[in-house]
Amino acid sequence: MAPTISGRGSPTFTVFGYALIIVAGLMMLFQSLRPAGDHHDGSYALIAGMGLLPCPLPISVLGFARLQSSPLMVGVTLVSLALGISMTIGAVALFAILGRRTLGLALGPWLPKLDRGARVLQGAAGELIAMIGAYTLWSLRST
Repeated sequence: MAPTISGRGSPTFTVFGYALIIVAGLMMLFQSLRPAGDHHDGSYALIAGMGLLPCPLPISVLGFARLQSSPLMVGVTLVSLALGISMTIGAVALFAILGRRTLGLALGPWLPKLDRGARVLQGAAGELIAMIGAYTLWSLRST
């Protein structure tokens, strides 16, 4: 079942999406406990999980454009949403890459000393992501 005009998707996709977010959080937690040099993180599961959870605003905008019974309006809306989202994601990715390089050069000598704190933060973030995903999944039972 496709998302409706209100932005609510299929319950199966919603459950699967939140389950992937929980898996991503647990992967981050387990990675924080592994020895240094192991580079498997939960980002792919997290991205896949968020990709299955539709954002209500674009769905609502597309639904409104469709209700106008104008294929041209739907096309213009799709193109403008695609351009806006791709430009935003591209800009965020570019700033993340530049920021990582800049911080990597600036903090290079201190990186080994920061490893323990970074692992603790990664573990805490993974646990928090898993807990939020589990809470949201649990709260879906009542709806």
